[in-house]
Amino acid sequence: MGKAVNGFVVAAYGGRISATVYMMFLSVFSVLLSTTSSLFGLATAGMEFSSSLIWTATAVLLAKRHENNEKNFRNSITLLSLSSTFGNFSTKIMAPILLKVLHWRHVALILGLVPIIGAMIMFFSVEDTAAMEKSHLRTGSVKNALTTSNNKHPKLKSISRIFSNRMFWLIGLAHSTHFLARGADKLLGSFIYEAAKIEAHLCGFLTLSVTFGLVIGLITGKKMNTLSTIKEKQRFVSKRYLSAVLSAGCLSLCANRSFGALIGSNLHVLTITLASCLMASSISFQFYQFPAAFSSKF
Repeated sequence: MGKAVNGFVVAAYGGRISATVYMMFLSVFSVLLSTTSSLFGLATAGMEFSSSLIWTATAVLLAKRHENNEKNFRNSITLLSLSSTFGNFSTKIMAPILLKVLHWRHVALILGLVPIIGAMIMFFSVEDTAAMEKSHLRTGSVKNALTTSNNKHPKLKSISRIFSNRMFWLIGLAHSTHFLARGADKLLGSFIYEAAKIEAHLCGFLTLSVTFGLVIGLITGKKMNTLSTIKEKQRFVSKRYLSAVLSAGCLSLCANRSFGALIGSNLHVLTITLASCLMASSISFQFYQFPAAFSSKF
C-alpha cells in the first residue's frame, strides 16, 4: 500500500520533508510495537508502510541532485543500495545479540530511536532543490501562474504517459520478481529450519547469505556501467537472470526432503545458503538500478 502512494507524497511535499515525516512515523510505530500486544498487527503494518517511502524519497533527492550527470546518479544509487544493505546486515548481527540480553519489547523501543536520528539528519543536513524550485514557482510571476493554470491535470497526464510506455510494464514485471527474491531472507530462516531441521537460532544467522549476495551483486554489477553497446549489456543481464533461475531451481530441489536425506544435513544447509546467496547476487543490481534509471527518463 505504501508503494502505491509514495510517488504522490514525494511529489507533493518533496523528498526531504516526506522522508523526515515517515521516519518519525517509523519511530512511533516501533515504540507502539514495544508497548502493546493487541495492536501488534497495526504496529508492524505501520512500520512497513513508513519504511516503504524512505527509499523512494532518497532516490528522488539523488535524481534531482545528479539530473545532469547520469554516471554520478548510477553511482549514488549503488552507494545508497550498499548503505541500505549494510544497515540490514548490521541489524541482523545486532538484533540477536540484543535479544539474548534484553526482552524483545526493549529491543523494539531502542531501535525505535534510530529513525529519530535519521529524521534529524535528513531535515537539517539535506537540501531538497526540487522543493525549493516548487516553492519558487508558487511565489513566481503572474506569467508562471497563468502558465500553470492552463496546464490542467498535470498529474493525470504524467500517469497516462508512464502507463502508455511499454518499458514501464517490462521494468515493473521484472522489478516485481526481483522484489520477491529480494525479500527472500524473510522466509529463508523458516525454509532452512523446515528443510534441514537445524537449530532455530542458526537459521536466522544463515539468512545473512542473502545480504552478502546483495552486496556482491551490487559491486560486480557496476561492470555493466562500463559496457559500451546494448548487446553487451543485454548479454550481461541475461547471464544474471539465468544464474537467478538456476539458483531458484536449486532451492526448489532443496525443499525436497528426499534430496536432503540423500546429500546429508550439512551439505543440505550449505547448498541452500550458497543458492540463496547466488540468487540475491544475480538480481540485486537490476533491483536497485533499473527502476531508478527508468524513472530518470521522465
